[in-house]
Amino acid sequence: MSNDIISRVSAMYDIKIEDDHIADIIQGRPTILPQEVREVVFMKVRSYACDILDKLRELQVDLRANPAIFIGGGSILFRSFVEESPLVAHADFVTDPKANAIGYGMLATAQLRRMTPQNHGGEFFAQG
Repeated sequence: MSNDIISRVSAMYDIKIEDDHIADIIQGRPTILPQEVREVVFMKVRSYACDILDKLRELQVDLRANPAIFIGGGSILFRSFVEESPLVAHADFVTDPKANAIGYGMLATAQLRRMTPQNHGGEFFAQG
């Protein structure tokens, strides 16, 4: 989660906000934080999500014309904001919070296999 959101809200209300608080608020889980703080966090996170989608558009990634797949733990947190955005026509979500790590592991294994001579007779990499 953005440290900027945490620092701004913490400074505004002189209260220590952490990533878990933000995740609880976004996902509608109970929290003892004051309602005003929860509303500001929710508003800041919505703005942060919009900024990400705007940045993609600036980079010529138009999610109104192309389907998107959002992967990993962050996508779970931002799902409702993405789904309600007029900047996204269709989005699928891979909700496994380890999806990014699994994908990077697969890419690394494939790269190492290309770099390693094939005549060693055994498999050097864990399958996962």
